Amino acid sequence: MEWILTVDVGTTAMKTAVFDENLCCLDMENKEYELEHPRNGWMELDAGVYPERMLASMKTLLDRLPGSRSRIGAICLTSQGETLVFVDESGIPLHPAIIWLDSRAEAEAAELTALLPNDRFYRITGMPENNASMPAAKVKWFASHHPEAFARTNMVLLLVDWLAYGLCGRAISDEAIQTSTGWFDINRRDWWPEMLTAVGLQAAKLPEVFPCGTAAATLLPSVAVELGLRNDVRIVPCGMDQVSSAIGGGNFHPGVVCETTGTALVLSASVNAPDYERPERISFLAHVNGLYLMLPYCPTAGMLLKWFRREFMDREEREAIETGATVYALLDRLAEGGSGYGKGLFLLPDFEGKLTPEPNPAACGVLFGLTLGTTRADMARAMLESVGFMLRENLAMLSAYGLEISEIHSLGGGAKSALWNRIKADILQMPLVPGNFIESTSLGAAMLGQVAIGGFPDLDAAYLAASGHDKKSSQATKEHRGDMVEPAGTSGIVYPNRDKQAGANQAFESYQAIYASLKHVFPLVRKT
Repeated sequence: MEWILTVDVGTTAMKTAVFDENLCCLDMENKEYELEHPRNGWMELDAGVYPERMLASMKTLLDRLPGSRSRIGAICLTSQGETLVFVDESGIPLHPAIIWLDSRAEAEAAELTALLPNDRFYRITGMPENNASMPAAKVKWFASHHPEAFARTNMVLLLVDWLAYGLCGRAISDEAIQTSTGWFDINRRDWWPEMLTAVGLQAAKLPEVFPCGTAAATLLPSVAVELGLRNDVRIVPCGMDQVSSAIGGGNFHPGVVCETTGTALVLSASVNAPDYERPERISFLAHVNGLYLMLPYCPTAGMLLKWFRREFMDREEREAIETGATVYALLDRLAEGGSGYGKGLFLLPDFEGKLTPEPNPAACGVLFGLTLGTTRADMARAMLESVGFMLRENLAMLSAYGLEISEIHSLGGGAKSALWNRIKADILQMPLVPGNFIESTSLGAAMLGQVAIGGFPDLDAAYLAASGHDKKSSQATKEHRGDMVEPAGTSGIVYPNRDKQAGANQAFESYQAIYASLKHVFPLVRKT
């Protein structure tokens, strides 16, 4: 069987990995890049940086794994969603890549919203609103501010499409990554002609779109020679990073829910069809197997730990230097000895506003229930519990959409903490399945790749194989990359303590009551 090369293109770094025929990660390489900020609100980067970093990473990995070059069967690509590249007929970028976070197209987004209101936009694209991050608004901006360059534009590509073009010489893409462009109809899985007309974009300048995880092309002979790979290596577009991550977490059947506790808290749920009627207006992406992926998003989760570490953990920082322990392991130890809601102490985790289940940009963080007996350990415990409560209220929202949820698959850095997993399971009163390999985006892309080239009959078989290789994958990667990839802090399913059910339910009601009582105060005190 053949091996897989995966490329996960983040906002400021690119992770490239090699997975064997059984989806064991043999090695991983991480290369960073600095974004450019030519004006306030603008974020861009020379488009040539991305393929340069990708090819360099691939060569490094292949050199470190003797014999790997003859075994690679597919290159699988996934990335952040909305970064945009304009390319001429010679394949040369006409402008730096405009990063998804860039807000230069606010006026154009407002113009498009006036023409195609958000309610209609949501029902066509699955995106709640047309804002400045959308490629649709960015194309309109580029056409207005660089008309000569726009006239010479032969291809309008997303970042992952641009990398695929460099590898295979064809403009190819997939349904999942196109979802957040603003011009893709997720109901028909095709272009939305009315939006293309509104932004002045011809469908002929867009890539050929395939279902996510399709072996859509083969490697250019010149690139094969440069990398030392076979000419028949397949190129597999694997969607937006959140889609690949969900697949790596086993989320490709209705009823499965993943939670990723990283900087933010992101939930994903596979559903048969979008529900555009609920007031929460959750994003829907085109997913694999004809499904759709719901993506509730909460801005602050793991970021709370960084804040707490910075402000309250000087002694643990010193201990970490002296003992070699990680500061976050010491934070877990601190929180293990504390009591949060057990002492009536609650943290509202909305430090950067609230998005789901109720959009409230004025919301802020609140530590409620302080007494003279409150300790740092209690505060640390309340912080971990707050993400559990935030997760529970979002799961309640998903249940209101009609989802039947029996267990949660936990991904991201937060899944490494055995304590945090127990806290979440107890607050949810639901089993938690920690991900064994925290780089779930790379794993999901590798799973799609193996299925695409016939290594496994379907994603179920691929996921079953991958789930048995966490320790081997982690050890092989740590040998080359330090502690970037680690096994989960616990193995197997984490079951809730049923003796804590009544207390958890009462605590959740208190958490909700505290937020409700402060809603009218937030706009009065929030400094934006």
